[in-house]
Amino acid sequence: MGNYCLPCCKMSPSCENLTPDLETRRKQQMEAAEKRIAEQQSRGIKNIEAVKMQERLDQLRDKRQEAGNREAQSTLKVRTLIFKLFIIIYYYMILVNKIFCHIVL
Repeated sequence: MGNYCLPCCKMSPSCENLTPDLETRRKQQMEAAEKRIAEQQSRGIKNIEAVKMQERLDQLRDKRQEAGNREAQSTLKVRTLIFKLFIIIYYYMILVNKIFCHIVL
């Protein structure tokens, strides 16, 4: 079968091959796939940009919380060491005081 126009049943240059070449078809298929993906991502969501921004904010909040937890742990370690040092100094002072009082008396 050839490309014939129905009204005159003659070969017409306006009725050339209507299927696009392979490269054009691939490009159209890629565009259609991207469009489907975008539609699936935004299904049920009115403002997708706001949702993406909220996700970014949540990620930043999580990172800050993790950094804060690490900082709190290191602060706790330092405070524990300082507390132990004060206990050692306190007992040392008690020991020195007992020795000094024992010698003087």
